[in-house]
Amino acid sequence: MKDVMKDVMKRTFVLFFSLAILLPLAAGGGKEAPAPGGTGAASAGEGPVTYPVPGNPKIVISRGADTDIHTAGFSSYNDTPGVKALIAQTGINVEFIELVDNNAYMLYLAGGNLPDVIMCGKDFYPGGGFKMHEDGLARDLTDLLPKYAPDYWKYINADPQFYKAIREPDGKHYTLAGYFRKPGSIYSSWIGLVARKEILDKLGMAPPETADELYRFLRRSKDELGVETPFMSARNRFPMIFTGGSLTSPFGLPRADAYHVNGKVHYGSYDPQYKNVLAFFNKLYTERLLDNNFAVTDEPTAHASVLSGKTSLIFTAASRIQNMTYAANNAPDFTLLGLPSMSTAKGVTPIYSYADDAVTFSFWCFLPETSRDPANALKLLNYLHTEKGNILANFGQENVTFAFKDNNPVYTEFVTKNPKGLPLDGILRTYGLLNFPITQDDRMSRQRFPLPQQIQAMETWSKSEGSKYRIVNNSIIGKYADEYAALVTDINTYIEECRAQFISGALPLDRFDSYIATLKSMGMDRLLQILQESYDVYNK
Repeated sequence: MKDVMKDVMKRTFVLFFSLAILLPLAAGGGKEAPAPGGTGAASAGEGPVTYPVPGNPKIVISRGADTDIHTAGFSSYNDTPGVKALIAQTGINVEFIELVDNNAYMLYLAGGNLPDVIMCGKDFYPGGGFKMHEDGLARDLTDLLPKYAPDYWKYINADPQFYKAIREPDGKHYTLAGYFRKPGSIYSSWIGLVARKEILDKLGMAPPETADELYRFLRRSKDELGVETPFMSARNRFPMIFTGGSLTSPFGLPRADAYHVNGKVHYGSYDPQYKNVLAFFNKLYTERLLDNNFAVTDEPTAHASVLSGKTSLIFTAASRIQNMTYAANNAPDFTLLGLPSMSTAKGVTPIYSYADDAVTFSFWCFLPETSRDPANALKLLNYLHTEKGNILANFGQENVTFAFKDNNPVYTEFVTKNPKGLPLDGILRTYGLLNFPITQDDRMSRQRFPLPQQIQAMETWSKSEGSKYRIVNNSIIGKYADEYAALVTDINTYIEECRAQFISGALPLDRFDSYIATLKSMGMDRLLQILQESYDVYNK
């Protein structure tokens, strides 16, 4: 493996989870997604894959650990019923190497003893799939997919939107895509601002729509009701406030990362409107309306603050609305309400809100050049796109976690009213394969989000003009891959560091021009040129 690859990887892993897994890009619109293929479906000229495959081959996959499985009583994917069912149904003995944090991931992958498959966010490596291939990390899968992953290949070729989002600028495939969703589904808008409705009611306020109204809500929460920390977010969610547009939109800025306006690429953290976003957050921080520990607060702490009434607003996921509501024992005085991204003016549609694309850039897979058994590795991943594999991934085990009713899988009370009080998401991640590169079945999503509060939140979050600005495929042209990789890591690290300092006041806002000048000196204009040319190639 080339030394340059190791060097880039080491500088990238700090951003791995925050910038790749947590911050997928998105796009809206398009035709309805096709259903997953039947077992062993094949593209023209290729034979079907038969399961279980012979020989009991072993495949090793590395991926980030999922703490949600702990809520269902499991500490490792290898022990979960879902993975055991996957092994039984495919005949492939899969072993997961779970990396608990960024440092563990860095040390494991940089050590050179690579697994057969690496599961990650598509953007974890600056320069994308082409750069990984060029650096000797990712295998070219273009000719292998039709032969060993025919169901997956048929699926991505059934919708031009899928194929366009997945391929690299050179037309080849170095990764297998992660989540697929029905284009335009409200379930794509799974994260946003959530308020305690009771606090709004006590204050006699309508749900805020603008930054000024949101500020008044937080200020009155503290002054009139004694709410200790009006606005909180877990540290793993906090960056998405900026990249998801919830509180950049009211200042005329779609998002803090890359976006386009009529085909011209911008980078929000380099735009002049970004100063107003930072000023707003600095005001919240200074007046102690924003959690002053935003950089370190974990999710249980943030949820506990909402449950206790010490917080009136949180940025969180739809699944967490259910967790908190159940933790409150469905108390009549505890209701969570999804708020839209804030607007530039009352009654105006928000500029941007978070939404997954029809192809989500999370839980993508690639095969290292050193993968010992690429054929069976692809057959394993392909199974998730067969009819039986998709049912296993979304619903788990028949007669345990679901039963067929009128040919539709319906969750049993083991999932919806678990006798041990285990949360739904924990069960789905252990008895099914929810956080894997699969197709998200809307039949699953309707049952996964059973509360009307969750549907209200996702419908509210989905209403924005974000599809006008989203860049769906952010792959970089091969000839620029090295240059892009060198630029983007240092630039994004600097942006993240300065964001925290501007918010806390450690870096005064009168230094914003100096911040912009530093970005310019670091090559931000050149980075934009590379992004623009790559975007133009993609759109051709």
